[in-house]
Amino acid sequence: MSDFENQITNLKAVTEKNRRAFLETEIETCSIGLERARIELSLDNSMEARKEFSIVSRGIEVIEKFLGEKRVPMPDLEVKLTQLKLDLEALRKDLDKYPA
Repeated sequence: MSDFENQITNLKAVTEKNRRAFLETEIETCSIGLERARIELSLDNSMEARKEFSIVSRGIEVIEKFLGEKRVPMPDLEVKLTQLKLDLEALRKDLDKYPA
């Protein structure tokens, strides 16, 4: 393998490593956002909870986009994404109980 091919291979590996790190961080950030929204709801602050809902919704869209571009299977992250989506839907249902 030529030096150029080695560089390309190494760059692909680094890109996948960075993608995984980004996705793990984004999933954790969304989880924290959901926790914060739940806390705000427990304090009857639906306005702040809705803001967090919006932020987490956008975060999930970003995660879905980057997971769709993966070259290496990431089933563990896909499971976490599925759980995030379920938790977000549950939050949406709770938010629907509060006037907008």
